Amino acid sequence: METLQNGHIQVEDALEAIKLSLRLKKFLAAFGLKQQQFCVLLMLRTAPDGINSGVNPKQIAKVLDVLPAGVTRIMKPLESAQLIQRQIGKNDRREMPAYLTDKGSALLKKIQEQISQF
Repeated sequence: METLQNGHIQVEDALEAIKLSLRLKKFLAAFGLKQQQFCVLLMLRTAPDGINSGVNPKQIAKVLDVLPAGVTRIMKPLESAQLIQRQIGKNDRREMPAYLTDKGSALLKKIQEQISQF
């Protein structure tokens, strides 16, 4: 297999990354999650101001590199499954920070327990 030089990623490394991504996709599907949804749950769990501080959708969009409308599509199923909740912002009623629920936290714990099998 051809490899690239001068600091560029090697083709083998790229293929391994793709394989890992596909395994992760399959692993998360068993929990009813997509990769971006899992990232949102992790962001909410590790919010800079603590687990109950909430995360603004604009922050999520920036980290995931998606448009705000994309964040809504990612978060709706999480909210429907009661893994997250959104509340009207305290300082700005237009913003609706997302919070991890107890159910969402329990799911992350379950994933963490099984990640070693991944």
